[in-house]
Amino acid sequence: MLGALLAVCLIVAATLPASGMGLRDAVTPGVSDVSTPNGDDRTTGDARTMEIVSLAQGTYSGVTDERVDVVTDAAAFARLWREAHSGMVPAPDPPDIDFSIEIVVSVFMGTRTSGGYAIEVIGAVETAETIRVSVSRRAPGPDDFVTMAITSPYHIVALERRGKPVTVEFD
Repeated sequence: MLGALLAVCLIVAATLPASGMGLRDAVTPGVSDVSTPNGDDRTTGDARTMEIVSLAQGTYSGVTDERVDVVTDAAAFARLWREAHSGMVPAPDPPDIDFSIEIVVSVFMGTRTSGGYAIEVIGAVETAETIRVSVSRRAPGPDDFVTMAITSPYHIVALERRGKPVTVEFD
């Protein structure tokens, strides 16, 4: 369950040298939105802000449980994309990901009984030991007007592949 403040997912891929390559050319144009938490890619102390490429985000996914996935290969990504979009007709085509230089991180909030819920990857920082991914979750307040529909919020992003363990921190 994602109720814990920290979920740790280990990358089971070979360690690759730092390529210095950006992610802008690695996804299908028009599908993704490139951002970083501070709008730049700067190094602060022993941590480096990483570029985040948003691949898909929404309120209605086909994933009904709370979970985090770190995907390091095309076959696993194809399964994840199909599952995440299983309730959509037609399902969007998956973006092209070069897994030799990228990984995919997905966060799913699980089934909720109304609208007003959201989940978003808001930052990624590389340290000497790990990649820390920050995730924000929102829930409606008691007086908020929301849709009365079953929802399952999600966010799928791509990050530069660094061959380090990925930790996911929730607010």
